[in-house]
Amino acid sequence: MVARPGSWWSGTVCRFNPVYGHGMTIAAPQAQAIAGRLTGREPADIAARTQGIQQPVAKCLKPAWLIATGEGSRCPDTDGPRPGRLGRRQQDYLAEVLAALRTPSPRG
Repeated sequence: MVARPGSWWSGTVCRFNPVYGHGMTIAAPQAQAIAGRLTGREPADIAARTQGIQQPVAKCLKPAWLIATGEGSRCPDTDGPRPGRLGRRQQDYLAEVLAALRTPSPRG
């Protein structure tokens, strides 16, 4: 996303590793959150609402962020605390999902 200098949206909220496929998955609910707060508004009103727009957009990121950071913690040189029991279960589940995606379909 490229923003014009001085525009109401001046940068990226979050970047994800493309290997997990979060980009479009997160872009859709973010677009809905933005549209729901901007539809029918005048440009000056939109500029005044930027703080209120950022909060619901950021909320859309949480599930993907938890997956991305949980998977990143598998790398031995990653800083920060290691995942607890729930985090490890999440890692195991994602490993199963990714393995299933690599498995050929029985129907060929």
